[in-house]
Amino acid sequence: MKPTLVALFAFLLAATAHATDRPPLLILGSAHLDNPGHDLVNTTVENVLTPKRQAEIVDMVDRLAAFRPTHVAVEWAASKQAKLDERYAAYLSGTYELTADERDQIGLRLAKKLGLKRVDAIDWNEDAPGKDEDYDYIAWAKTHGRQAQYDTYLARVKAWVGDEAGFRRSHSVTEWFLQLNSPSYMATDAKLYFDLAQIGDDTMNPGAAWVGQ
Repeated sequence: MKPTLVALFAFLLAATAHATDRPPLLILGSAHLDNPGHDLVNTTVENVLTPKRQAEIVDMVDRLAAFRPTHVAVEWAASKQAKLDERYAAYLSGTYELTADERDQIGLRLAKKLGLKRVDAIDWNEDAPGKDEDYDYIAWAKTHGRQAQYDTYLARVKAWVGDEAGFRRSHSVTEWFLQLNSPSYMATDAKLYFDLAQIGDDTMNPGAAWVGQ
């Protein structure tokens, strides 16, 4: 399968509610703060381990703690909960130093501040049914006369990601996250996936299949 288009990661924070109510949820979208470079288009995030950015992250975590979540869930394979438990326990005991990874910087830090017993792993990122070529919109575009459409699309994504990097340089971490989770940002992100889903024809739809996966 092809990697994700633009790296976005979501924290899921759940707070208690009255017995007759659904629990309120807060979903926090994020770029990958440690720049793993696993995506089709990779956004570049400056070093968040500098004193300035660390202070900003602590401030943002304090703001999130005001929501008083009773669970913090992160993008971590649910099948590997034990590994996350091990990392969190080491962090609580002072034997693990937080990396630039957003799951560390926000997820673990917030859970510790709230006194939670664990951080929940809720991700699933396995392959969907079918053959890899069923999802390979890049190869399909190249062999079906749609290369120009794909090239134009990719240029739009890269320009958008470049604009993001410029914004982050002149704004605080909290402002990064306010932008990432704004209705206008999410609408732009959704449109890029919608446009990608249109790479295909009446017999094969690798773009739509990939977005669905």
